[in-house]
Amino acid sequence: MTIQERLRRYGYRSPPCTLSPRRGEGWGERSADSPPGRGEGWEERSDDPPDRLVSEFARCLDGRIVSHPDGPTWVVQRDYPLAHQHGNVALADLAAMGLSRLGSLIPALGGQETQLDQVAFFDTETTGLAGGTGTSVFLAGVGSFVESGFRVRQHFLPDPVHEPAFLAALSADLGRFRYLLTFNGARFDLPLLETRLILRRQRVDWGFVHVDLLHPARRLWRRTVSSCTLEALEREVLVVQRDADVPGWEIPARYFDYLRSRSLALLVPVFAHNRHDLVSLVALAGRMLGVAAGTHADRHRGAERFALAVATEERGQLEAAAALYEEVLATAEPSLQRDAYVRLGIVYRRLRQSERAVAVWEALLVATGGRSAVAAIELAKHYEHRERNYPRALELAELAGGLLGQWSSPRDRNDLAKRIARLRRVSARGTADAHR
Repeated sequence: MTIQERLRRYGYRSPPCTLSPRRGEGWGERSADSPPGRGEGWEERSDDPPDRLVSEFARCLDGRIVSHPDGPTWVVQRDYPLAHQHGNVALADLAAMGLSRLGSLIPALGGQETQLDQVAFFDTETTGLAGGTGTSVFLAGVGSFVESGFRVRQHFLPDPVHEPAFLAALSADLGRFRYLLTFNGARFDLPLLETRLILRRQRVDWGFVHVDLLHPARRLWRRTVSSCTLEALEREVLVVQRDADVPGWEIPARYFDYLRSRSLALLVPVFAHNRHDLVSLVALAGRMLGVAAGTHADRHRGAERFALAVATEERGQLEAAAALYEEVLATAEPSLQRDAYVRLGIVYRRLRQSERAVAVWEALLVATGGRSAVAAIELAKHYEHRERNYPRALELAELAGGLLGQWSSPRDRNDLAKRIARLRRVSARGTADAHR
């Protein structure tokens, strides 16, 4: 369904602008020389917005209209000082540390130094929440750091006829940056924007590296928050409470109401919602920097350090990962400690530090009251191949056999059954030799 069809479904029939009742000022009116029967067509709209709508845009939103080769574009700009505090994170925290430290959680940001003025934070508001070719972006916020603080530029689509100019100006703005940070942008914002550009026969030639903060957020906080939506992370991690905020599901309807009434007052809360999302995105990145630096100490710290340890292990920095797992064992809750024991034992095994690995598996077996199949299997391997203590290896393998349930893979159960059978044969042979 195209945007035109969607608007007509909602009852939009190109009305004259209610802000300017005089004939000739409203968008969508058919001119005197227009062919009959084409009054509903988008082609007949004037490219010049009504003066009263322009005045309301400046008065309600402090916006301005910027000239562009493809037509006028509507932009609202807001600046936040570095001292601005968003929950438990200040914008200055991110500016002071820089994004390069996030390389420990987000490999795309690691390696060489990342300048903050090369990074854009991006969020959109759309005419639908499901995406698809019938959904359009009508508001796009681009946030970036400047000398005076954090600047948000919001590109607004005042009427669908202006979409080519809106998309061209937005693409030019995004093209200035090396990195683009979003929240769930990989699945929603960017695919939708690319679809609109293709439908409007405009090039999609961005050169930025896209970083979706949803994925590291899930890794860090999925164990300690009720949900990994941006709103839940605001409440439970950033300690931010939205006051009198327009809910996201209501935003498309507000835009359609605006198209019918031409009252920008309907969209003032939507612009505020979009700016709030962008500042929350910055604060989330700042919190992630705090995790990488180890500066935060609250109920999330154990899960955060564990996630950082896993990311460090995946990068092949095993010694550093082992130190982080040891920290988790000393501070985290028991459920997280069990996972840390498993990962730490594997890390020591990869480092060929067998004595430390065995100590970890033994500690895990004690901590779980002898109910860890992983620890039992690893210890059975050690006692069979290194200690040659076959009775002890058999005892541990049989313990693991009783703990492995249907949730384990058939391959794991088959491997363990073979190990138990082999150890029984070896143990029986050893017993027979002892009685000779």
